[in-house]
Amino acid sequence: MSEILVSVYDFVTTLFQTSVPGPPGEPEPDLNTAGAVEPALPPELPVVPVVAGPALPSDLIAGRVVAGVEFWSDSASPVVEWAVIEHSEDFVFQLFHTTSAAELDQALPPYLDQFCSHRDLLHADLVWTPRARLARAYRAGLAAHRVLQGLFDKQVISPGFNRRIKNTVYIVARCRQFPGGFYTRDFQIYHDQLIQGDSLEEGSGSHGFPTLIEGEVFLRGCQFRRWPPELTLAP
Repeated sequence: MSEILVSVYDFVTTLFQTSVPGPPGEPEPDLNTAGAVEPALPPELPVVPVVAGPALPSDLIAGRVVAGVEFWSDSASPVVEWAVIEHSEDFVFQLFHTTSAAELDQALPPYLDQFCSHRDLLHADLVWTPRARLARAYRAGLAAHRVLQGLFDKQVISPGFNRRIKNTVYIVARCRQFPGGFYTRDFQIYHDQLIQGDSLEEGSGSHGFPTLIEGEVFLRGCQFRRWPPELTLAP
């Protein structure tokens, strides 16, 4: 196991995330995908119940106000917690080494197949298919989880989308101000909480996504059991 972790460390030094997810009007940069390998998928896993994403603002109740922004928490009850799925280090290493849309399309763990027909992904293009986008989000979540564990200093870089796919939601697994995480649809809030100079806050874990369903898959990869609170501007 220790030899596998050393291999992961050596490989990830070439993949550290040093850029900041762009606002909705700016695409994330494309990456060189040469040299990627196709991972061996883990055995078939039990299906996890589909849990709806965050409620609309009309279904939310106000939480505490911190530094001009406000937490909102879902008022719906009961809330089904997500199962935590463990993967072998070999699978995780190979997924980190998979960076093209075509390879990611083949790398999605079977238990996430249920999300491929989500309405927010119905207009995915021929290159970035629903499976590829979900695998990209899951890969980012697995990397963020390792940052939270102290195994990685920074997250691995996510493959870039084409210019037609924009981020609309920003998921924070941890930062100094909010160690339990939050999500926001406002890039400025994300920027104010996470960005220090031209880089992300050290030790934080976060990612921007075009859809909430990709955000949920990221959180599942990060081993969250449900959505964190939403952070929005206080009225």
